[in-house]
Amino acid sequence: MAQTHTVAEGDTMITIADKYGFGYWETIYYDSQNADLRSKCPDPLYLAPGTSVHIPDKKTKAVSVATNKKHTFTIHKLRQHFRMMLQDEMGKPRAGLEYRLEIGGKSYRAATGADGVIEHEVPGSARDGTLYLIFDEDDPDSVISQHVIIGGLPPLSEVRGIQARLNHLGFDCGIPDGTMNDKTKEAIKAFKREYFEFSNPNEKLDDDMLKVLDAMGGR
Repeated sequence: MAQTHTVAEGDTMITIADKYGFGYWETIYYDSQNADLRSKCPDPLYLAPGTSVHIPDKKTKAVSVATNKKHTFTIHKLRQHFRMMLQDEMGKPRAGLEYRLEIGGKSYRAATGADGVIEHEVPGSARDGTLYLIFDEDDPDSVISQHVIIGGLPPLSEVRGIQARLNHLGFDCGIPDGTMNDKTKEAIKAFKREYFEFSNPNEKLDDDMLKVLDAMGGR
């Protein structure tokens, strides 16, 4: 029976589809009764809290197979993309740092590459987890833990989205409040100095900057 889901903080189409047992989030998002949802929330990874999502009925698929034989059926499991960049105090990529990511009931252990990036596919149900940065395997006091959250990142079309991504990359905007304040402007300038090597950058949100933020800071 069709239902209506009210978006809560941190909900994405992936987590909603996982909650209602759908193998593909597109089945819900592109349902004809969610046209208004798509116009209000063009980015399926950011849904405004309070928005209504129509949950359609599941369709039954019939498959004909031979009897008295063994058959294998593959069920598609929803996955999310976790991506984070680590930098040192000078804003340089933290390369070769060992870490352990515990999220969605799974544990991933590896080391950052030359770009300082941590990147994994994680379960579609994952909402948050813990990232452990291992500076010295033999010294427990050198392990730093950080709470990480999936979902709820505002789109790049909003100032809050710019602020959140700059904060993630180490350019302090303060609390993402959607205000283009002096702190945010200075963070934008610092970002341009770092990644575009401008000696006297402005605070304008030009296309080149947005493309880099999109690639580095997530959608």
